[in-house]
Amino acid sequence: MKLSKDILGYLYQFVIYFVIIGQTVFYFEDVHILHLLFSAARFACFFVVSVQYLRRWSSTPFGWMMLSYFAVALLLTMIGNGNIITPVSYGINIFTLYMLVRLYLEPDPQQPLRILSQVFSLIVYLNLITLIINPNGIMPDRNFLIGGNYNQMGLPLVCAVVTNGLYYRVSGKMLLNTVFLMLATVISPLIVGSMTSTVTILIFIVFMCIPYRALQRLGVWMFAVFYLIFQTFAVYVQTDLSKLTYLVFFIEDVLHKDMTFTTRTFVWEHVRNLIAESPWIGYGMQDKIWYIEKMNVTTCHNLFYQILVEGGVVLLAVFLAIFIVSFLKSARLKTTAASTLLFGVVTALFMMTMESYPIFLTFYLMFLMYFLPEISGSPELSKVKP
Repeated sequence: MKLSKDILGYLYQFVIYFVIIGQTVFYFEDVHILHLLFSAARFACFFVVSVQYLRRWSSTPFGWMMLSYFAVALLLTMIGNGNIITPVSYGINIFTLYMLVRLYLEPDPQQPLRILSQVFSLIVYLNLITLIINPNGIMPDRNFLIGGNYNQMGLPLVCAVVTNGLYYRVSGKMLLNTVFLMLATVISPLIVGSMTSTVTILIFIVFMCIPYRALQRLGVWMFAVFYLIFQTFAVYVQTDLSKLTYLVFFIEDVLHKDMTFTTRTFVWEHVRNLIAESPWIGYGMQDKIWYIEKMNVTTCHNLFYQILVEGGVVLLAVFLAIFIVSFLKSARLKTTAASTLLFGVVTALFMMTMESYPIFLTFYLMFLMYFLPEISGSPELSKVKP
């Protein structure tokens, strides 16, 4: 009887995680039946989990901070006559994830992470199968199963390999799947020609092979410093980098981009002009038509520029507060699991230097950082050697 209950509980969580993550990363906009199916299933999951969660209500600072972010985003979107469906949609997805993990974290702290690893693995394998069947995309207009275009495929793949790498570090289990998933997350962007995604994932895989915790910790901070310097001078200051031979080699020969980052420097110039016109509250979350009319592109191609356009300094301040609290809570743990997650987050941020992704995925990574002590089995792991 208990086994049957455990199986039903596992399937219940697996289906909801698959619906929530799939609704975010799968590109079904042109396949209306599947798009409606996932949207309806997402609302059903939110309702069911909300009823279950309210019976055992408990709050966390992270929950209230997330609520404040989406409340501010919704308010500013209404002020800017934007697309209110976007903040509501992402809010529903992230809060469904938040509530479900909170419900099942206490009985078995590793179970939510294990199921999330399996769900992400299934999504990556399904995507790889579709790429093998048709490398040009099986969706209408040559779009891919994950993300649609090749740029949008990268962050879901990074989230998948980070989640699986983290679960292996925490539990010592699913090593074989982690190895296969790493191969799948490298092969997939290679097939579509995304060198930025391929190189970023390879960097994370190399990090996973480092045997010493001290070297892992050093690697996290070194890459974090590189990321901050690169973003500051390449994106915000837009310094002429053509005289830096090694950086030019990395950008042109490794990432296969030109020194304008495939015309992104011109996009960022338009973005800065937009931000200057409304620096405090931005314009709210807008649809693709708005971005095409303003900048002739569909996104700002940078995480922090995207937040500034959507909510100005006000929304960015809320986001940074959530990120800093989450990062510090994870960073205080002196474990290989913490180092793995932090390095994964920095690699994801590096990808978000040149591309805008669904904010759900960014919150997902912050979610993992905030709850890592509980997921690992003890809030006091900073005192325990791995």
